[in-house]
Amino acid sequence: MVKWLLAVIITFSFISFTQNDWEFIRGKDGFQYGVTDIGNQKWMAENLRDAHFRNGDSILEIRSWKEWEIACQEAIPAWVPYDYHHDNATKACGRLYNYWAIVDPRGIAPEGWHVATMKDWGVLSNYLGDSICGQKMKWPDHWETNTGTNLSRFSALPCGCRSKYAEYGYGEENLGHFYGRRKMAAFWGVPNSYYGLFGIQLKHTSNMQSKLNQNLKLTYGLSVRCVFGDENLHTTKHDGSLRDIDGNYYRYARIGRTEWMTTNLKVTHFQNGDPIYFAQTDEEWMSAAEKKIPAYCKYEGNSRHNDFDNPDHGYLYNYYAVSDQRGLSPLGWKIPNSTAFKLLENTGPKNVKMPWTEFDEYFYATYSSSKHFGQNKSGFNALASGHRALTKNYIYGLKEYPNEKPYEHCTFSSKALSAEFWCIGSGATESLTVGIYDGKFNFAENQDKGDGYVVRCYR
Repeated sequence: MVKWLLAVIITFSFISFTQNDWEFIRGKDGFQYGVTDIGNQKWMAENLRDAHFRNGDSILEIRSWKEWEIACQEAIPAWVPYDYHHDNATKACGRLYNYWAIVDPRGIAPEGWHVATMKDWGVLSNYLGDSICGQKMKWPDHWETNTGTNLSRFSALPCGCRSKYAEYGYGEENLGHFYGRRKMAAFWGVPNSYYGLFGIQLKHTSNMQSKLNQNLKLTYGLSVRCVFGDENLHTTKHDGSLRDIDGNYYRYARIGRTEWMTTNLKVTHFQNGDPIYFAQTDEEWMSAAEKKIPAYCKYEGNSRHNDFDNPDHGYLYNYYAVSDQRGLSPLGWKIPNSTAFKLLENTGPKNVKMPWTEFDEYFYATYSSSKHFGQNKSGFNALASGHRALTKNYIYGLKEYPNEKPYEHCTFSSKALSAEFWCIGSGATESLTVGIYDGKFNFAENQDKGDGYVVRCYR
């Protein structure tokens, strides 16, 4: 039997589970969670409240909208209590986590469990009946209207969420607005077969479970539910072992006989600790190319762009950074050469070359062209991250113009059109790039070393 303990403040208190009726698990911080079996799945019946990863590292607590903004810009795993009231975090509603907390390789779910995936949510909805599943998942009290029966014992509470913008109006002062208390429950859903931002919401106006993916941003803070068992997302590993010198964690996957990073590199130091020059303007980028200085930039030079849009896009590097002997890749990993990419090209699910018509689906995660929208069956997670191209000055070197610079201007291009990576070459074809588009790999030789492309590493 489930009993409700009344709260004396404007927060939801614990759901009290009798020992005879419920199975329990404990999280990293010692919180006890009730567990419910729904069909063939085993779900936590409470929102996650842990503030540490499995390895003991703490997850950043947010205390203001400015701190939330910084965490979003820097792709820092973080949590926040609703309305900054700490009791909201430690009681039934739990903590509201940002995207980077749920996908961090160190793991926020209890040992042996995983953050619910979109597939998990789909199975749950189908089992309970799509049109009425929300009613069976909602706790019978505290909803503004349309309360549930909780026949599934999922025990969803209308804890609300944190969004990027205010419910009415936009502006930096409203960044991280809290809304939805008593009206909605919003949970993260980890994507399974393709990259995207997804969540699940239960509303006080509906008996259904609906996707929360339209306009969902990385700056949202949502509740988390966990499911028993391994995620088994492709062959992707989230064990926290792949980390660069800056402390950034990366997921990786075994594709054929090779392990590949499944996100683009975003390191700002070489392996020996030396900083890589950060070019923040067109002039700085062109100057680095002219002087052959290893450099990186963010797409369109906007410090927010990559992190707010998709942190897995990483940074754009010139070839001087990629080929620098101090080492750009994480320790034990390498920048791929053309041979590595060609092995990847010829690797299918059973080490058989994929037909061209299926190739994009095998490697792509997001691809804006309606003709080629991939399903990422390999787990490689190729993103259409674009590049930065230099335009040479046609009068450079002429005696009449001795003071002219070698580059006339530089532009960002191909965002959402193709996935293009630096590739280590040799000899006459030293600077190579490989692009994945139109259903195949396309190698381009002797690219301008001052151009900017994203980087993947392998071992």
